[in-house]
Amino acid sequence: LLSGCFGPLAEKILSNKKLILSSVLFMLFHVMPGIVPWSTFLTFWSYYFFFGVLFSLITIFQKGDLIVSIVAHGVFNSIIWIVRYASYL
Repeated sequence: LLSGCFGPLAEKILSNKKLILSSVLFMLFHVMPGIVPWSTFLTFWSYYFFFGVLFSLITIFQKGDLIVSIVAHGVFNSIIWIVRYASYL
């Protein structure tokens, strides 16, 4: 309805809101207040929000295909694990 009345401007506004909502949900899934300590939430919320925005933008540029974002998330997690456990060697 909104896009029919205001055209491309409404689509851009709705797209931005979807990107923010998706990023907030990504952040909350990774550092949910009440499950993790508040100090952890306050320390890492911006980190996970940034990656939520990044993965959302990848999905937008891939025209809604989630596979690239899923692979990027997996590669990023793998790099973190490799770096973390390489420090024990």
